Amino acid sequence: EAKREGDVSRACGQLLGYMACVHASRVAAGRTDTTVYGVATDGFEYRFLSIDPQKVFRMGGLVDLQFGDL
Repeated sequence: EAKREGDVSRACGQLLGYMACVHASRVAAGRTDTTVYGVATDGFEYRFLSIDPQKVFRMGGLVDLQFGDL
């Protein structure tokens, strides 16, 4: 999910909704690995998210390319 600069945190909620739909469709299809990964970004800041097979949501740390996180 992409947003304007400074809107990465706001994008996470919308992204999580999309990811939950994908996770649910994988469960309904009987897939053994239902893990879903996603990334929210404004082009400078990146936030990585995941939902595992037990429906546990995780949010990684913020990576900020403007301030040399890489």
